[in-house]
Order: sequence, then C-alpha cells, then structure tokens
Amino acid sequence: MPTTPRGNASRVIHGLGPGQVRIASIGSAEPIDLVTAWPSAWVNLGYTEEGSEWSYELKTDAVEVAEEVERISTVITGRDIKVGFASAEPTVENLKTALNGGTIVIDPATVPQFVTFEPPDLGTELRVMVGFESEDAKLRQVWRQCLQTGSLKVQRRKGSNKATLPMEFDVEKPSAGGKPFKIIQARTLSL
Repeated sequence: MPTTPRGNASRVIHGLGPGQVRIASIGSAEPIDLVTAWPSAWVNLGYTEEGSEWSYELKTDAVEVAEEVERISTVITGRDIKVGFASAEPTVENLKTALNGGTIVIDPATVPQFVTFEPPDLGTELRVMVGFESEDAKLRQVWRQCLQTGSLKVQRRKGSNKATLPMEFDVEKPSAGGKPFKIIQARTLSL
C-alpha cells in the first residue's frame, strides 16, 4: 500500500463565509485581481439571509443506435448557470434589483422624506452584472450578464423573522460577446 497522502488538506474549502454580493450595470469594469478595490460601479447589496450560491449545469442528449446498448455519443444541448441569494435588506434599491429595474422617486419636499417605487414595464427589464467576494478575500467571481428570473415572495412575520427579497439570476451569454463568467482565486484555493 502506498504511504502517500490521498488528498491535500489545503485545498479543502472552508471558512469562506457568505462574503459580499455586488451588482453593476452591464459592461462595467471588472475586478482585475484579489487586492485592488472593486471598481466604483459595483454596488454592495448588503446582508443576505444565508449567503449566496451559484450553479452550473451542462445539458446533454444521448445519441443512440439500435445496434448498441450504450450511447455512441453525447451531444451538448446547452448549459444553465444560476446565481442566487436572499437579500436581508428589503430596500427599494434592492427591490429594483429583484424586479430587474423600475423607477425610484425620492420626494425631497416632505419631512421625513419618502420614496416611491414602481416596477418596470414588461419588456424593459434590465440585465445586470453580479459579483461576489469571499469574506477572506481569496475568491472573486463575476457573472457578466444576469436576469433575475426567480419568484419574488416577501413575507412579513412576527418576532425575529425578517422580510427578505429572494433573487435567482439566470446567467446569459453576454450580448457584447465573451464568456459568461470569470473567477479570480488565490492560488492555494480550490473550487
């Protein structure tokens, strides 16, 4: 039996924490490394209910023939990339993100000031860029073109239960071309 260790403990991901989720307009400058501040276009969305998650699914179909029991080939038919989180700060700004746009009006003449929000007209929804940085600053991710397609359900409950704005973004192929996302990570970190 070999005495060489089977794994590398330094590659086990732990302690990244929920990190920070940001958004920016399509085409905004992206982070270039792990130490330079995020470009000013990126807005921090604040606290989340339980952090964030992203998923990647490659969709395929089997090519089969009558003479073989196994498939003879697998063809790629698409891929499904999603980014999701629930904002624990149900502000009108975050509601605008959850509804893919809309109009926010602040009335400066009233004391205290009040804000009104109206959703976007159907067909005028805005795509955004979504970004993430881990708490230990060893990982940054950027998804370049996203549309919030999840179901929005805001619950108001008693006690310590809080209202949240759940968001699930479909990651699209950027209309300007290029790859749908990028990851910047510390060399010792594994995904």
